[in-house]
Amino acid sequence: MAVHRFDATIREIQTLTPSVKHYTLLAPSEFSFKPGQFVVLSVPNPSGKLVKRSYSVASAPKTGEAFTIKDERKPIVLVGTGTGVAPFRSMVADVLSRGFGKKILLLCGYRFEDEILYDREFSHLAKLHGNFDYHPVVSRPRPGYKGEIGRVQQLIEAHAKDMNADFYLCGLTEMIEDVKKLLEAKGAKRIFFERYD
Repeated sequence: MAVHRFDATIREIQTLTPSVKHYTLLAPSEFSFKPGQFVVLSVPNPSGKLVKRSYSVASAPKTGEAFTIKDERKPIVLVGTGTGVAPFRSMVADVLSRGFGKKILLLCGYRFEDEILYDREFSHLAKLHGNFDYHPVVSRPRPGYKGEIGRVQQLIEAHAKDMNADFYLCGLTEMIEDVKKLLEAKGAKRIFFERYD
């Protein structure tokens, strides 16, 4: 895969949760990406040393090989935990904007409800598009939480019925391995993943 370097300016930093920030960058016009890809930002620290961090691109591209949709003729099931949902934001926005007609199921797991990312946006898209379903789950809810409680594995059991779909997993290795075993036992054949650790 070719590596391209660009200069970009940070235009805005939003705090999404107590532990997650959303960076808006002004990039040059020649910068392009596919939904699901990530970028490595190199920023000098006060001593002048470059600090490198990887970030998933959470916006949809203006045009349209890493962790990307492989076959748009098949239903899609996206399973993410924590910030692993970020590439799915890009993928979902992209395929829905282009009239993707197959079923899209997004299952997201978090520890606490204040860690849920892009909840309003995904809920709104689910209301607008009949082929898009979105289900977040929290494993350690605080008193009074009204949403689904548990782990993404339970969401798979409850909501993922079509094992002929393409499955995309993003998060920590432990979740990916557990979910892969569960899906393989249920007969899923096409499982793609990206680890965050």
